[in-house]
Amino acid sequence: MQFKPMNRHLLIEHLEEEEVAEENDLGIVLPETYKPKQEQYVAVRLLSYASDCNSIGDLDNSAILLVEASMISELQFKDEAYKVILENYVVGKIRN
Repeated sequence: MQFKPMNRHLLIEHLEEEEVAEENDLGIVLPETYKPKQEQYVAVRLLSYASDCNSIGDLDNSAILLVEASMISELQFKDEAYKVILENYVVGKIRN
């Protein structure tokens, strides 16, 4: 099954998934609900985008984008998971 974003959404994937260590070097016990502070912006890879995006001339598949991390939505449909973000939460494009 293929997912096609619509309404100015971008289909993305994280470049680096942060792994949470179950133990730390200091031996301090943390609550199970503890989450380390996350970065405000993260780098993602663009997989697909809606045809009505305003910045369509600057978008190309596999582009590396800097986006606002808290605005990424994860969608579940059947056995598939998709990460999407609205176009206006893209801060910029990373070029090599």
